[in-house]
Amino acid sequence: MKMTRLVAVLGLLACSKAGESLVPVDVTSSVAEVAAVSVVVARAGKTVVEKKADWSLARGGILRLGVYVDRSVSGQIAVRANGLSPSGAVLATAAEKTVDVAPGQVAGTVALALLPARDAPDAGAPDAIAPAGGDAAPPIVMDAGAELPPPLDHPTWRPPERLQDNPLGDGADNVRVAVHKTKGDAVAVFNWNGRLKAVRYDAAMKTWSGAVMIAEHPHVSGLELGMDGGSRAFVGWDSGTNDDPALDGVWESHSDDGGKTWTPKARLGPGPVAYGIVLAVARNGRARLAWHQDTVSLPVQTTVFSAYYDGTHWTPAAAAMAAAETARSDPSLGIDDTGAGVLAWQSRVAGLWHYLVSTFTGPALDPPRELFDSSSSYVKNNPLVAVGPDGKAVALWQLEKTAGGPTATVARWYTPGAGWAAAPEPLPDLSFFFWRAVLDRTGAATVVFDTPLSASFNAAALRYEPGNGWQPPTLLEMDDTATYMNTTGEEDQYLFPIASADAAGDVQVVWRKRKVAAGPHSLVGRTYVPGMGWQPEVTIAEHKPLAVGHPTTLDSADDGRALAGFFYQDPLKMTTGVDTYQLTVAWFR
Repeated sequence: MKMTRLVAVLGLLACSKAGESLVPVDVTSSVAEVAAVSVVVARAGKTVVEKKADWSLARGGILRLGVYVDRSVSGQIAVRANGLSPSGAVLATAAEKTVDVAPGQVAGTVALALLPARDAPDAGAPDAIAPAGGDAAPPIVMDAGAELPPPLDHPTWRPPERLQDNPLGDGADNVRVAVHKTKGDAVAVFNWNGRLKAVRYDAAMKTWSGAVMIAEHPHVSGLELGMDGGSRAFVGWDSGTNDDPALDGVWESHSDDGGKTWTPKARLGPGPVAYGIVLAVARNGRARLAWHQDTVSLPVQTTVFSAYYDGTHWTPAAAAMAAAETARSDPSLGIDDTGAGVLAWQSRVAGLWHYLVSTFTGPALDPPRELFDSSSSYVKNNPLVAVGPDGKAVALWQLEKTAGGPTATVARWYTPGAGWAAAPEPLPDLSFFFWRAVLDRTGAATVVFDTPLSASFNAAALRYEPGNGWQPPTLLEMDDTATYMNTTGEEDQYLFPIASADAAGDVQVVWRKRKVAAGPHSLVGRTYVPGMGWQPEVTIAEHKPLAVGHPTTLDSADDGRALAGFFYQDPLKMTTGVDTYQLTVAWFR
């Protein structure tokens, strides 16, 4: 029978009563008529707890439940499920599975597949697990949300996993992750002492592979990774600035089998100065790499180069425009499901900054277009562009009327077939060091940034929703003053918030957070759920005295699963140990 697919999830929350254990249960059903699910937990043949939930809470064909077990129960328990009709009749059953529980702990996830009652292996009557008898307490029946906080339409962050085992602690200092949008498989790549390596996640087996070599490359600066809708993954990197002609420039490798094997590294663009690499991968297997490049001849000039993967090979790298005065181009790039997209960058000519964009539907870039009148204002901050799966795009930037004067934050929308909007839209004025944006399948945009307060930084978000327009910014850190500013101005003080979105419009945001002035950074996050708003801040990773380093990385699947990747470092960057500079990931599911 065809697997029922519905959109919603009952969130798994931390244990609400001291000492309770939590058993995450994922239920799927091949019976479309199932209206509700009853999950029964038993110990030594006696029912301990039963939990019921409506199937309308399922998401992507999976109903995720958190079943709380009393602290008096420990050791091995049995878990099974029944699929119920609207009247309560049993339509489907799932074979019993066992899991170990301990008071106050979260058990491993139990996956139960509902089959028609007549087909299910070892499927007994609805009361096949005997009710408690004698002096035992009667079973507790918990309807979804009755004993817990209101259910959230998203899963929860799982404990971090260290995927690299380098006892010298001198390995990963640049990591990237990508998640397959429909399968839930994933790839993580990292730079380890001049060696680019990859590990892959098998969603069906729920296991990570060992690391495989992508390429040896002693000079790796920027690193980017993306996956298409099939089995191809792309990794691109730049060498920054170095004096080795054999290693400089921009390079790529790709995998046609989901990250198991990789093509030999290939240089897409020469050096000696190439950096600021950005990569965008479409579901149909197309991809574009873009980067900042300095000319070799004197006087040194700069421009943006890019190359396009057309499904079989990379096209030769080409400049997006003629070289201009020496300055950072800071390219930003987005691509839709079909391989069309937008490349944005900044350029300085005759002392004036210009914000330029080129749209594309294939290898060739359309002629650059300037999105504002640079004769009367200046670009202040890096250009930013986000492209949705349907090709709609939004470009954002900041302007100064005079150098050092007041700023204005603006946005301009692009619609395939109609082109760019007639004029920019004014946004709430923003002050930040770092910003990123995501445009989801619903047409909503989320811009995340770190904003300075009087003595601290705070992560913040700006939302656009179709029909409602741009909303006032929201401070994301719930204690508001938790990330302390380092007065020396070192880059490591910053939060570097990043975002990703699923098919339903749920947005994940993660950032680094320093809770005390002299303390190390942890990794925290919040989730935006349409119709419910921003969910509470959660700590994803904390490993004192180590700190979560920069960069961090994040990607989401269509069904709401998300993967964050990072590494720990000593705040003084002097200590090595088993947990420092190791590829570490955390799942949201």
